[in-house]
Amino acid sequence: MSVSPSSDPTVGGFLYVTLGSLAAGMVTSGFRWLLIDTLLHLTGLTQPTLDFSRLQSNLEAFQLAVEHNYRHYQFYANTMLAAAFLQRLRPMDERDLVDRRTGTGLHFGSRTSSNGARLPPPVL
Repeated sequence: MSVSPSSDPTVGGFLYVTLGSLAAGMVTSGFRWLLIDTLLHLTGLTQPTLDFSRLQSNLEAFQLAVEHNYRHYQFYANTMLAAAFLQRLRPMDERDLVDRRTGTGLHFGSRTSSNGARLPPPVL
């Protein structure tokens, strides 16, 4: 006698999906750092000179600036890379112009967001 698998959601399934999503996000961030940050640095985006001796008194303002600029950049750049990766998984006849427009929009969104963040160049 066989037992049919339960289709009810389980805590284990939730944890597997959560850990898988976290791992995929971390891998995407690594590729973003390697590819997009390097590309932006090569196209002229430079690291500002910062005086960290005054950081402690302005820590909250610095954290707010990071949240308003760098998190948007991370989202746009990571989404662009994930979309490009998923695009390659699709058969050639299913790719269309809308996908290219989306990638272009995400690229310019990440470029615009990174102008406010002034990213440091990646160290290879």
